[in-house]
Amino acid sequence: MQLSRPRVYDRPVQGPQSLPIILLLIVYGLAGVAIGVAVGGIMSLVLKTKLRLRKVGADAALAAAGFIVGMVAVAFVPWRPHTVTYISADTVVTTTTYRYQHPYYVAVTLAILVPLASELYSFSRSRKAPIAKES
Repeated sequence: MQLSRPRVYDRPVQGPQSLPIILLLIVYGLAGVAIGVAVGGIMSLVLKTKLRLRKVGADAALAAAGFIVGMVAVAFVPWRPHTVTYISADTVVTTTTYRYQHPYYVAVTLAILVPLASELYSFSRSRKAPIAKES
């Protein structure tokens, strides 16, 4: 009686290869949180508003989401071809990429702009609050 072993391609695809991706997303989220806390604190100083923990937490969450969305979106948005050619040990090596080469710039920009827009929107709404009429 011969026992059959499972073939390599019959096994489910999960395990160690997904761990680095999950860790990177956590690190990206933490970077976004740090940016959001900084933007929230700076905006409270600039707009001379009271610094509230709830608002800073919201800014941190918005910035983390902006950072992760920026990193992931760059992978799916097509970009013009970028070709690099160099010579290595008498061999000409040419590589071409069709994605934007600097996703961190996009991610940091979104992580700054999303909580900044939120703070400015809430500041403008608080200034437009209706004034109570005197009878």
